[in-house]
This record gives sequence, C-alpha cells and structure tokens, in this order.
Amino acid sequence: FGAACRGGGSDKQLRSSSSTSKLGGGVDNGGAGTGGAGELASLRQQWGYVEMLLRKPVATQSDLTELAEGVQRGQHFTEALKRDAARLGMRRGALSRAVLPFDEQTSTLDQANVAARRTALAPEAQALLSKGAMSSKQLSTLTAEATALRGFMRVKIADDADLDQAESALGDLDRFLSDLNDTARRNGVASFGLLQQVAS
Repeated sequence: FGAACRGGGSDKQLRSSSSTSKLGGGVDNGGAGTGGAGELASLRQQWGYVEMLLRKPVATQSDLTELAEGVQRGQHFTEALKRDAARLGMRRGALSRAVLPFDEQTSTLDQANVAARRTALAPEAQALLSKGAMSSKQLSTLTAEATALRGFMRVKIADDADLDQAESALGDLDRFLSDLNDTARRNGVASFGLLQQVAS
C-alpha cells in the first residue's frame, strides 16, 4: 500500500486493474464485501486525481484523519479569506499574499518548509494591523490556515485564479472523502481499509 497510495506526481497514477480479480463478488477485506466493481471504479477514478494534489502519502488511518481535518481547515480558510477580502475591499489574492509567511522569491517547494518561512510580517499585513482593519488574532489564524493548506496540498494561493483552483481542489478532496466514508459505512468496512483497496 505504501507504494500505491503515495501523494503527488503524475508518475504515480493508480493501476486500475490490480484488484479487478476480486471485484465481481465484492472486494476481499477481512471477510466483508465492499460492493461491486462500479463503486470501486468510481472511487479509483476520483483517487487517481486527488492523490496527485497531496504532498504526503496516506499510509495510515491517522494520515487519513489528518487529511480530512486539513480539508476542513482549508475550506474554512478560503471562506474566511473571501469574507475578509470583501470586507476590506481587497482582492483575495492580495490578502492571501499579505498573510502568507513567504515572499515572492520563495519556491513552491520551499513554501512547505518551515525553515524557509519569514518571521517578520509582510508590509501589507503590517498595514492592516496598523489601520485596525484586522486583529493580530485574525491575521495569525489566516496565516496558520494558509500555511497548513500549502503544507498538505500542491496548490498555489498567490492570486485569485490560484485561490479558485485551490477551492475547487478542496471540493474534489472533500467529495472523495465523503464518498469513501459513505461506501465504507454501507459495506461495514473501515474507511482506511477501503482506501487500501482503492489505491491498490
């Protein structure tokens, strides 16, 4: 499973035929069937896309739980950013750049690296604080959520177009996790066990 459920990279496409010998009468998962080939085929198609969005593999139940929490937090960030940008009369991308602990020269890869993050606030963030347009708590919450989003997903959030793509990607991840959990629940199996079958 570790090799089959890695996150990120177009060279990590799933092998859709690897478990087909078990699909006709349900997938073997500790004696519990997981439905027909149709359900697994649909989940595999979704996973083949969303897996490439992830920076880290989903190798344990804990990883799956953290992923679900990350998606919820990311969606909270995009909604809060939209709301605050409208209130401040700013573009979402401008506000996102203000709260991110990176500068424009920081590479996409380094943005997931704690050591590459600046400690001083961006001038735009300092201006928001000095004007009383945003509290330190609001700013730090947005910064933490933006950093967490960039840490687990391969998305940019530097302008409005980036944020539209990030919001769409979060929606795709949320739908996949919902479908995975619903299918697992209907068939009486653990979500992570089903994911292992989907990713095999």
